[in-house]
Amino acid sequence: TVTAIREAPAGGFEVDIRPTDKAGRRHVRILRAGQVVLAAGAYGTQLLLHEMRDTETLPHISPRLGALTRTNSEALVGASTYRTPVDFTRGVAITSSFYPNAHTHIEPVRYGKGSNSMGLMSLPFQVPGTGRLPRWLRHLGVAVRHPIVFVRTLAVLPHWSERTIIALVMQSHDNSLRAFRKRGRFGGRGRLTSRPTDKRQNPTWIPEGQEVAELLADSIDGTPGGTISQLFDIPMTAHFLGGCPIGATSDQGVVDPYHRLHGYPDLHVVDGSAVSANL
Repeated sequence: TVTAIREAPAGGFEVDIRPTDKAGRRHVRILRAGQVVLAAGAYGTQLLLHEMRDTETLPHISPRLGALTRTNSEALVGASTYRTPVDFTRGVAITSSFYPNAHTHIEPVRYGKGSNSMGLMSLPFQVPGTGRLPRWLRHLGVAVRHPIVFVRTLAVLPHWSERTIIALVMQSHDNSLRAFRKRGRFGGRGRLTSRPTDKRQNPTWIPEGQEVAELLADSIDGTPGGTISQLFDIPMTAHFLGGCPIGATSDQGVVDPYHRLHGYPDLHVVDGSAVSANL
């Protein structure tokens, strides 16, 4: 694990690394290089750069860091069946996709046998994101009106991966979040969190996704569902992107068109954090 990057007195950079399963300075080794490529994925690269800027280790990192963080404008929906015997785990995870409209892309996904812990994030029933009452309250009302279906769906959890098909709903709309580093209470690296921007915000409900979940449930004689975060209108994503936008200057982006970090041209960002749009 890379824990720090700083400019070396003689030029180039010093990179602190340690075994991922060990903490403490005594496990740290220092590597030296003239140029460094950051490719830790959108989350890992952003977190490291935020920490280096916040601690003034690399103080010239652009203030645009964290801007245009993307989620693929995404929703995870699906359907579960309590009918037996059935096993949806057999086969390739993703084999097809379709576009219900020009901006929406949906992929049916199957999880491998034993991936049942994913079911703890799932939620039976689909409730529209619009309405006068809070979404969690309307969802509770559906569960009260259909108690047998609700209990049967919960009983699926021990075999969730075998009896569930997920529909990954993605949109190419131009919406984003602003990511920033939140320091831990007891020190440490902290974590990334986010807040909505003044521009178009991520959707908390995608009507096309609900329709597909209901059609999927009909086809497998099951119950449509989503993720537990939808109770509170919090979107969930499997595709964390962006946060290091490309721009001609540090006022416009974190990296230049050649993926060199503004202020540190020998640092290069080459991963999903430089993806500047929902795909």
